[in-house]
Amino acid sequence: FATREVCNRCQTAKPAEAGAAGGGGGWAGGGRGGAPVAGVDGNWQCPACNNVNFATREVCNRCQTAKPAEAGAAGGGGG
Repeated sequence: FATREVCNRCQTAKPAEAGAAGGGGGWAGGGRGGAPVAGVDGNWQCPACNNVNFATREVCNRCQTAKPAEAGAAGGGGG
C-alpha cells in the first residue's frame, strides 16, 4: 500500500522516489524474481550505462558492454 513506509515482508524502507511515481509495484527490488541489486548475489553494475545485471550475464543486457573483471571477483555465492 502506498501509505506504508516500509516493506511488510522485509522491512526495507520505502525509497523517496517510490511515492512520487504513483504507480508503485516492484520497489523493493531484492529477492528472487525481482530486479537485480548491484553487489547482491554477484550482480554487477555496467560501467558504461549503469544498468544492474544478474551475476550470470557476461555482457550487459542493455548495451552489450563486457562484464568487468572486478565484478566477478567481488565475492559471490559460489555453487
